Amino acid sequence: EYADWIEEYDRVFRELAEHTAGAVVTGHSRQDGVTAVTYSNGYEVYVNYSDRTVTYNGIDVEAHSYWAGVMA
Repeated sequence: EYADWIEEYDRVFRELAEHTAGAVVTGHSRQDGVTAVTYSNGYEVYVNYSDRTVTYNGIDVEAHSYWAGVMA
């Protein structure tokens, strides 16, 4: 299980690095247990630290999870 956990984190952070390479943070906010980071290339990451699903910017982010992408 620990090896699977490490493998998943490695995959997630490599993907984040690919999407944010060369970009800088242009925004950072916290609301309802969700931390949002916006990058200069339009990529956004929402991390939900709460114990419940939170709708942030129209995106449902499950408890203790994240969403990453570009808003359409």
